[in-house]
Amino acid sequence: MKRNDNFSLLNNQLMKIKSVYCYGENKDEFFDYFINNQIKCYKFNNVEEIVNNIKVAKNDIVLFSPASASFDMFKNFEERGRLFKKYVLENN
Repeated sequence: MKRNDNFSLLNNQLMKIKSVYCYGENKDEFFDYFINNQIKCYKFNNVEEIVNNIKVAKNDIVLFSPASASFDMFKNFEERGRLFKKYVLENN
C-alpha cells in the first residue's frame, strides 16, 4: 500500500545528500522528489541491484534507510538489514 509521505521534512537536509538509490513500491515518489530537488537519484528493483550498482567513494557515508514500510518485500526490518549486510559483504 502506498503512503502519502511528507517529503518536506527532508528539505533542510538536501544539501548534505550526494545521491539516492530507490527501490520498492514507493520508489517513483522518492525518485520524483529527489530529482525535482536536483539530487542524483536512481531507481532499482531490489536491494541486491543497488549494492551491485552503488558508487561510493572511500570516505562516503551510506545510510541504508527504508524511508517507508517494506512489508511487500521483507518479513521485518531485521530481515531487510541482514540481506543488505549480506550483499554488501559479498561485494567487498
